[in-house]
Amino acid sequence: MLPFSGQGANQAIEDAGALGYMLTDVHCSEDIHTCLKLFEKARILRVARTQTLSKVRVGKEQEVQEELRQYADPPGSAVPSTFPERYQHDFGKSVLQY
Repeated sequence: MLPFSGQGANQAIEDAGALGYMLTDVHCSEDIHTCLKLFEKARILRVARTQTLSKVRVGKEQEVQEELRQYADPPGSAVPSTFPERYQHDFGKSVLQY
């Protein structure tokens, strides 16, 4: 992830929060695999969109629009085409819904 907007650090903080929430009630090692699969499902599309948009500067989002389509959430839905749209789209979702 390129350093534009500090997105690597932001995603690390979100990952930590999601993992902390998902692993809270794990009491045996057998449950960890299931929790990690859930974590991946909850985070992968959002992180992929953030990585893709981090490759361009504000105002250049259209350069990666086609690539972003493969990371639509839910699949097949519209993807954000600007940074403000991404903020509204991604921050409107909660890891708790998974």
